[in-house]
Amino acid sequence: MSDIDQHRAGLPGNGQMYCMPTSALNTLFWLDRHGYPNLLDGDYDPTSSSPVNYQEVTAKLGRMGGLAETDATSGTNRGNAADGINDLIEQKGYEDRLEADWESLDDEDNVSHRMVELTRNGRDLLIASIGWYDADGDRTGGHAVTVVGVYGSVGNHHTIQFHDPADGGDLNTQSKTAVTVRSLGSDNGDGPQVVGYGSAKTARLEGVTVVTTAP
Repeated sequence: MSDIDQHRAGLPGNGQMYCMPTSALNTLFWLDRHGYPNLLDGDYDPTSSSPVNYQEVTAKLGRMGGLAETDATSGTNRGNAADGINDLIEQKGYEDRLEADWESLDDEDNVSHRMVELTRNGRDLLIASIGWYDADGDRTGGHAVTVVGVYGSVGNHHTIQFHDPADGGDLNTQSKTAVTVRSLGSDNGDGPQVVGYGSAKTARLEGVTVVTTAP
C-alpha cells in the first residue's frame, strides 16, 4: 500500500485539505496493481520523488479531489468522497466489480472485529475517518487515513495501523513510507478514541469508507 503525501505544491492550498483524496488514491493505486488494471492511467511509482512521478501523482490527486468535491478550506464530505471514488470506478468500467460506501463505527461493541469483518479477510480496503474533538466534546475538524492493519484480543486491546497522508516532508518531494500504530480506547458515542494521536485535541475513529471488491 502506498503512502502518498497530501501536502504538495500544485494542489489548492498546497493540499492542506486533501487527506481524503490522498487516502483514496492509496487504495486505488493498490487496486490498479492487484487485479484492476488501468483503474489509474500511466506507469509510475507513487513512492518516488522524481519530477515525472511526483507531478503525475499530484495531477491524479487534483483529479480525485475534483471528483470528491474537495474544498481547499473545508475539506471533503464523506458522502462526496464515496461518490467520487464510485464515479472514477464507473468511468473505468469497474462498476460491477468495485464499490465505495461509508460505514459508521460509533457505538460498535468491538470496533477492531467489525473492521476486520469489513475487509473480508483483506479483500476489501478501508479509509478511516478520524474526528478531532475539543475538551468540551465538540467536533472541530477531521482527518482521513489509509488503514493497513487492524488487531484485537480477548483482553479488549485494539490496535489500528495506518498510513497518514499528513506525515509528509516538503511540498516538492515524496516522503518515505511510514506506518502509524495507535491503540483504540473508549467510545463516548462519537467513536473510539485513537489513543495518543493528535496533539491538543482528542482523536476519535468515527467510521470508514469501504472499497469493496468483487468476490
